[in-house]
Amino acid sequence: MSSEKIGFDLLNWQPDYTKSKEENEEKFRERYYEVYGEYPPNKEPSQ
Repeated sequence: MSSEKIGFDLLNWQPDYTKSKEENEEKFRERYYEVYGEYPPNKEPSQ
């Protein structure tokens, strides 16, 4: 990551319960990239 982020992570994230875990993880990664311009570290969305 380019710099340490301090504070709340206000990424709009609500899983779609009709999709698989993998599909939800991919959507989370896409939204994270749109907000921060980089992909998230390898952690679950809830962490």
